[in-house]
Amino acid sequence: MPDDDLRAIELLIAIVLGCMRWKAHRLMTCDGEKGMTDPVGKRGTSFAVFTPVMVALLVGLGVWQLQRRVEQQALIAALNERLAAAPVPLPDPTQWAALTSEKDEFRRVSFTAIYESRLDATVYSSDTSMRDDISGPGDWAFIPARLPNGDTVAIDVGFVPNTTQDRDQPDRVVAQLITNKPVNLTGYLRFPVTAGLFTPNVEHDKRLWFTRDHLAMAQALGWDRVAPFYIDLEAPVPPSGIPKPGPLQLQVPDKHMRYATTCFSLAGSLPIAFGCDEAKSVNIDVNTAIESPLRNTCQSADLAPTFPKCHY
Repeated sequence: MPDDDLRAIELLIAIVLGCMRWKAHRLMTCDGEKGMTDPVGKRGTSFAVFTPVMVALLVGLGVWQLQRRVEQQALIAALNERLAAAPVPLPDPTQWAALTSEKDEFRRVSFTAIYESRLDATVYSSDTSMRDDISGPGDWAFIPARLPNGDTVAIDVGFVPNTTQDRDQPDRVVAQLITNKPVNLTGYLRFPVTAGLFTPNVEHDKRLWFTRDHLAMAQALGWDRVAPFYIDLEAPVPPSGIPKPGPLQLQVPDKHMRYATTCFSLAGSLPIAFGCDEAKSVNIDVNTAIESPLRNTCQSADLAPTFPKCHY
């Protein structure tokens, strides 16, 4: 599931939790005086409508998350199979238009290319679920490479640790790769990730992106026409070790089960909260019915001095 979809679910869950906290606060602070001035029916109607709607929505989201979990597990199994397969030759350019992320993402390939002396691009990262040897802030360095037939492929040559976000750091390590000689490369077919709603804007002066959108990089930096995919480099590793390419490993957290459990729990909690509210409302109604005649009696008979409890 895209991160923006997960954030939307998190936002909905946060709204429901906020409503429940507000309702709990009302139950804890509501007293008889408020019950006499705030009609019970008017207070309960809105929550009575809100509860079944939200329960249905949360149950639907929970079921959807379970379905997404099954799809995710099947996808992970297929991707792990691709990651473990022996590398195959890079697809011919005549086949590029037919390649898709669903059936070709993470396919291992081997080919020969020459790194071009052009402006590189970087993608900011503070962590990755695909590489357990990468941690801390830094950049993924992207440079174009020319194939023997003249076509251009964007290469993610690896991770560059960069805690200070110094733009010269990736430039220096990438420059060591430019030898104008053919290099035998092994890596994985990857497809571009476009910016989402919560993605920071590209910092063009630093050539810094926040998603791996190599097509946008090629257009902005004049890499000419590039392949619709890019290569996530596995080997070779440069003598300095930086940039740091390496094998990919799928380590996908089971967020779908976590969200499904949360949705079902909230769906079960809302009717309980509504029931408690109704019980509190009935109690306030009964107290009001008893106290109102007693107040009138005390006031009409001027018994307040004799019976201090008649103060209202």
